[in-house]
Amino acid sequence: FWIEETPFHWSDGSMYQIVLDRFNPPQVEPKSTPSIADRWGGNLQKVLEALQQGYFDQFAIQSIWISPLYSNPSGRWQGVEGGIARYQGYHGYWPIHPRQVGKEWGQAETLHKIIALAHQKGIRVILDIVLNHVHQEHPYVKQYPQWFTPRGCLCGRAECSWYLWIETCQFTTYLPDVRWEGTAVIKQQVDDALWWMEGFDLDGLRVDGVP
Repeated sequence: FWIEETPFHWSDGSMYQIVLDRFNPPQVEPKSTPSIADRWGGNLQKVLEALQQGYFDQFAIQSIWISPLYSNPSGRWQGVEGGIARYQGYHGYWPIHPRQVGKEWGQAETLHKIIALAHQKGIRVILDIVLNHVHQEHPYVKQYPQWFTPRGCLCGRAECSWYLWIETCQFTTYLPDVRWEGTAVIKQQVDDALWWMEGFDLDGLRVDGVP
């Protein structure tokens, strides 16, 4: 528990947002530099090293927000603009497992070390979680098809405005949209979120795609 003379509020100090794949990725030869849509290789170990070296201290950071840590699919996938498949899951927002630190991000033990050291320094840590959708490779898609809205229109297209269809539209055809009307799916999503929250001693969650 945090015991402080002055109650903490998230807006009182600076928050550092980390898109993990882009955080201090390994250096590569210019001829093999990945495209902006590819994985660059940033991982949890880089964040731990930054904490150990005092990187966040110099900015008086009070909280760190880390992008989703779910396993994401391999390969390239089509973007909302159509055309060839060119995007990798470098951002973490295409979960294929509900309770697993993806191998692409590193080890769960490293996350434990990050949060423990951050807390020693008085820095809170929040994690991005995805409750609006999953990737089509996620086990829930096959196990519980009733948890997802029937394949609808694609968000933001001319015939599928965000204003009219935001509750049921899909970001892409391979991201099934979670149907929040059912008690079972709500319980499962909350339980999965608590697995991250309690298991890693997080200080909060940033919930993606709230609308």
